This record gives sequence, structure tokens and C-alpha cells, in this order.
Amino acid sequence: MDKVEKAVDPKIKKLLLSLFVLFIMTNLMVQAFVTASPLIAKSFKITASLSSMQSTITTLAMGVGSVIFGTLSDYIPARKLLLFGVTLISVGSIIGFAFQSFYVSIIIARALQSLGQATISSLVIVIISRYISGKAKVRYFAYYTGCFQVAQSAGVLIGGLITAYVPWQVLLLLPLVAIFFLPIILTCAPNDNGGTKQHVDFMGLLMFAVTIILSILFVNSLTMGYLVGILVLLAIFLVYISKNNKAFITPQFFKQNRSFPRAILITVGIYCGQFAYTFLTTLLLAMVIIKVYQMSQQFSYLLILLVL
Repeated sequence: MDKVEKAVDPKIKKLLLSLFVLFIMTNLMVQAFVTASPLIAKSFKITASLSSMQSTITTLAMGVGSVIFGTLSDYIPARKLLLFGVTLISVGSIIGFAFQSFYVSIIIARALQSLGQATISSLVIVIISRYISGKAKVRYFAYYTGCFQVAQSAGVLIGGLITAYVPWQVLLLLPLVAIFFLPIILTCAPNDNGGTKQHVDFMGLLMFAVTIILSILFVNSLTMGYLVGILVLLAIFLVYISKNNKAFITPQFFKQNRSFPRAILITVGIYCGQFAYTFLTTLLLAMVIIKVYQMSQQFSYLLILLVL
């Protein structure tokens, strides 16, 4: 163990190691459910577009949750937010598996699991930024990025294995592993909010969250009404943050970080293409191999080979 690692508080190190594992477990679920989408559509006898609804809701929950929980970490201790996130993941798993015969229940379950996942994802970034400094911070951000990539690949692999050997409903129970991390969260997670902010900008968070929701809905449906709503809300939001000194984000932030908007646009472009490619590839393979050649087992093996 080098000097960089020794500089990190042992409790924070133990917490982050656990959160990285939990981060991988929860994030791989996104890709796993995308991979299992053809089976979900077949189980409920629904169209591909309707089966993609659970992916859309998942994306909405993660997008909105990441912004909200990341901001709330300035007001609420990380320990409480992490416990809340694990609770959401567990409740979603139980609801989804208990009411697996109803597609609406699957959507609700995935939304709850994704909100919990967003809590974990945003709090990992917050804890690294707040409690680790110097070269160790750069290293732990690299670990975080590596975990995300592992989760993406593992999700397709797990989805392929699930579709090959066990019912896809088992995927709903996998996030329950989060319960085993509760003791570490209770003993190692910081119990302070790490900041001095006392006023929660509910109005700003609400406008920003609705803008994210409309953006994702627009990408999913290309309905012009959503685009108009985005532009209107964005204009109102910009006026709001320029007039409110207590807003959760201010124009001064963008002036001090001019490259930030560009980085966000590049990241959005990359991951939009990545998620779209995975979803469409899975459906096309299912259409050709399962419907045309009637080889469901070979479809699962092909998904596994694509990862390996």
C-alpha cells in the first residue's frame, strides 16, 4: 500500500470500497434489464416500444435522483442519504418480485431501485470530493469510472446468463444484496453534511428535475411539445438562478468553470449512443435469432459472447 492510499481515512476507504461494490451491483441492473427486454416483452405480450418504458423510467429516475441527492448532501448527512438509498433499492426489489405478474409493478420497482442507485452514485462522488484530497482523490475517481465500465459490461453478461438459465424475474432480487452493506454504512459513513448550507432550494431543484424529465421524454418520443417545455423551463430556470443568490447553482459557477457545459454535452452524447446501441442491438438480435430461427438459447449465448 503506497503513501497515497495511506493518506485516506480508513473508515472512508472501507466505505468507498463497499460503495464501489454496491455501485457495480446496482448499475449493472440497467444493462441487465435492457438485455432482458425481449423476454420481458414476451412475458407480458407487449410491444418493444412499451417494453422500453421501464428503461425510460429508469433513466428518468437516475437523472433526477442524481441531481437531487447530490444537492441534498449539502444539507443532509451522507449516512442518512445512503440509508435512504438502500431502503429504496430494497423496497423496489420486494415490490417488483412480489407483484411480478403486473408490468406496472415492474416499472414502479425499477423506478425505486433506480432512485436508490442514483443515491449511491451521487454520494460516491460527493464523498470522494469532500473527504479525499490530493492524488488520492484522482485515483479514487479513476476507480469510480472503472467501476462504471465494469458494471456496463457485467450487466450485459448477467442479462445473457439470466436469459439463458433462469427466469428474468430473478434480476429483481439481485439488488437486495444492498442490505448487507448497512452495517458498514452505519459505522463508516460521515454523519455531517459537509457544508454550511441551511436553505434547500426546492424551487430550483424542481425546475431542474422537470427539465431533465422533459429532456429524456423528448429523446424517447421526439414530441415537439416536450422540446417547447424544455426551452421555456430552461429560460425560467436561468432567470431564476440569476436573481436568487441562494439557488443550488448560480451563473458564477459556470463563469468559474467554463469547460463544464462542454464536458456535460460530450458525456451526454457518448452515453446516449451507448445505451441506444445496447438496447437496439438486443432487440434486433432477438428478432432475428428468436423469432426467425426459433433459437432462444443461442440468443442468450450470443449475448454472453458479445461481452467476452
